[in-house]
Amino acid sequence: MNRTGPSSTLPMPPTVQAKPYDWTYTAAYTGHEASNALSKNTIASWIQADPNNLSHAIPMGELTRPDPILFYAEVPLFEDELHDNGSSNLLVRIRVMPTCIFILSRFTLRVDNVLFRTFDTRIYHSFASQPPLIIKETSGWEAPYDRVKRHLPKRDDLTPLTDPTFIAKILTDLPTEVSQNEGANTGWRELKRNVKIGILS
Repeated sequence: MNRTGPSSTLPMPPTVQAKPYDWTYTAAYTGHEASNALSKNTIASWIQADPNNLSHAIPMGELTRPDPILFYAEVPLFEDELHDNGSSNLLVRIRVMPTCIFILSRFTLRVDNVLFRTFDTRIYHSFASQPPLIIKETSGWEAPYDRVKRHLPKRDDLTPLTDPTFIAKILTDLPTEVSQNEGANTGWRELKRNVKIGILS
């Protein structure tokens, strides 16, 4: 007997509404605190940074100095080619210098002929900070594919569009109205910049 024919007396199974599914694997991960009883330092809570307090901002000048690098690691957390429709990846870089530690978690999304998206989490700690504090800065940018493509050094060479560093530079250099207000008109909620501090106790 045909179970799906019009004359079938067997009922069709109930349908279930599909849940929303983000096939781009967009990650807005900002890190988490591991519970470790052996740790001497803990963060009581994260509070909004004071934009007028220079100690609440990541000193990019210090990070670009040619200071010795005591430790460096680059950890890819995931990468997917989106069924040949682009690329989605999350990469973490850790750098320890004599004066500080800096961590960058960068999510990069390219959907071919549609959009580019970057979400950065930067974590910075100066060993000389008093009181000892950690700065966490999160930022999201987005722009239409063609808006980024027009910044290629060579029009016929698309290789830079596969480089997360190149993509991030273009997105951050675009006017804020474009990359953090309009974006690619997707309604992505992470198109913003947020800075918090955590005081170690």
